[in-house]
Amino acid sequence: MKQTHSLDGTWQVIYDHDNKGRTLNLQHRENFYACADLEQITVPACLEEFKQDYEGVAWYGKTFTLPKDWRGKTIRLHFEAVNYRAEIWVNGEAAGAHEGGYIGFELLIDDLLTEGENFIAVRVITPLILQDVVIDGIGRDDMPHWRGAIAGGIWQSVSLIATGPVYVDDTFVTSDIHTGEVNIAATFQNRDLRIQPATITWSITEYKSDTQVASGEKTLNLNPGTSHHEEIFTIPNHKLWQLDEPNLYVVTTTVALEGETSDIEKTRFGFREFTAKGKNFYLNGEKIILKTTFNEAFYPHSLAYPRDLSLLKREFELIKDGNINMIRPWRKPQPPIVYDLADEMGVLFVGALPVECMDNWPQITPYTQQRIENEATEMVKRDRNHPSIVIWEMFNEIMRNGLKRLKHSVSLKARECDHTRMIIDEAGGFADGCSIYLPGSYEPTVINDVHNYPGTPFAQRSYDNLLALGKTETQLKEMGLEIAQFTNSKIKPDLLTNISELGYGSIPDLEANFEQYKTEGNPITPDYRMHERLLNSYLSVFRETGTDQIFPNFHTFVQACQEIHATGNKLMAEACRINPDIAGIGIHALNDGDWVIGAGIIDNFRNPKKTLLCHQRSIRRPLCRHSPRQTKCLCRRNRSDPAYHCQ
Repeated sequence: MKQTHSLDGTWQVIYDHDNKGRTLNLQHRENFYACADLEQITVPACLEEFKQDYEGVAWYGKTFTLPKDWRGKTIRLHFEAVNYRAEIWVNGEAAGAHEGGYIGFELLIDDLLTEGENFIAVRVITPLILQDVVIDGIGRDDMPHWRGAIAGGIWQSVSLIATGPVYVDDTFVTSDIHTGEVNIAATFQNRDLRIQPATITWSITEYKSDTQVASGEKTLNLNPGTSHHEEIFTIPNHKLWQLDEPNLYVVTTTVALEGETSDIEKTRFGFREFTAKGKNFYLNGEKIILKTTFNEAFYPHSLAYPRDLSLLKREFELIKDGNINMIRPWRKPQPPIVYDLADEMGVLFVGALPVECMDNWPQITPYTQQRIENEATEMVKRDRNHPSIVIWEMFNEIMRNGLKRLKHSVSLKARECDHTRMIIDEAGGFADGCSIYLPGSYEPTVINDVHNYPGTPFAQRSYDNLLALGKTETQLKEMGLEIAQFTNSKIKPDLLTNISELGYGSIPDLEANFEQYKTEGNPITPDYRMHERLLNSYLSVFRETGTDQIFPNFHTFVQACQEIHATGNKLMAEACRINPDIAGIGIHALNDGDWVIGAGIIDNFRNPKKTLLCHQRSIRRPLCRHSPRQTKCLCRRNRSDPAYHCQ
């Protein structure tokens, strides 16, 4: 029977500024606890929550005692994420290492444990983004990383897992929305030295009701090491995972040896199909207009990790209320709890690598391809059972050939791990345009993926540019419009067109936000300091420029700025909705984050701005606009057609 034991909570840490920990043999308990620089820390958490802007090497230590009934068990040490490089010792013995900051990993450690107290040491090299240093061959910006914060250290949960000698190592569930067929691809690990005849039982239940809808049993002779097996079931009257009715199922895989349970693994999935045909996206066979928000996924209490689950749920409620149907996170794989909530609430997700691209991130070294492909493989394998995730996105706004040349190879790495989803090779399409890989395909199909920040005020020219997107020269002439190059995105006429970034921002309610930061926040984290600096700067300029003679107070000025933001975003969304050749609209951004304070339609504490309401209305209702220059509808639909509807 599987058992888990959490190692979250209090750990000790040594900030190894001079990288001397190995020389001092800090992997040994007596040396670690004898260090004068020992400090207490909480796991999970980012290191900069305890040491301002800390990056470099840190040593973690934890003493624990195994549960008494774990004797003779197969025991794994499970980290949900350690950023960036982790080296682990158990009772002074090397247990293993991992590189990659956003996906979990496991180490087998039962042979290193004792029945009394045990000691784990973890040496971490965080992302290096502020200092121009090289540590163990890793330099500044060499590693894939998120821009929102350093987010270094053991920033997600740690646990011990105990099973029998045979356990489920991985389960990948795929489903057919047309037939109700479910394919379970399972990977088993046999720690024994001999072949084990294992009885494998599968049970499929509805997630909400726990009603069993399919089951089966088979005896497999599992070789020592890794074994793979696939099993197929058909669920009668299966229910689809839809945005308004996100039906979920659970596969329970039980491994028994001689009648004794060795392991139980539960995997949640849904019947969902997402693809593109022609110039449109389709969800479960029905055309869907993607109404996306670009999300920094930044949390004011914990930076990269949503420790406050009520805040996370509040965010999803605002997303649903705002008629947003997709989240494009900026740019890191989300902690599993985020995808779990998206599965349950019916919100589509883009799975994105922690690769910023643009001009600087990451630096291109002989290891860049290996590191990015590792991130792609680990992300897809971990998250491929979530029905909410419908697209894997590899790159963003590539401006350097060293990354451009990797678009295809990294996309194929993702395809090797998941044949069911669409893959986007580069959001924004700066490097010779964007291509998608349709589900099951290894060949790229060119589309338009557009990033556009028109600025304020939102002028007629910018409005017309959105109306003209995707149009042929003949269509533009008929509409009385012309289009110039207004974005770095490479755009071609008559293709599927998705705008994945569009918008501009306004000042959040800095006075109220900072009061909340003073009550709830952490003065050493970057978001607290940024809000304080911005507030002081704005108040100073507000007085020095005489703006205080125009507006009675700063709050009124902020409201006026947010009104402009709301009007601009409304017009952008409206122009996109009128244009039937735009298959997706991505408003930048959902929350303010750290880098883009002011861009959000909600602030860091998930308080909505007026633009959220305007956005909600603009993308909800059917729209049709007539131009004074034209006698026909700009959406170019035949109004006499009974199936006619504007966007």
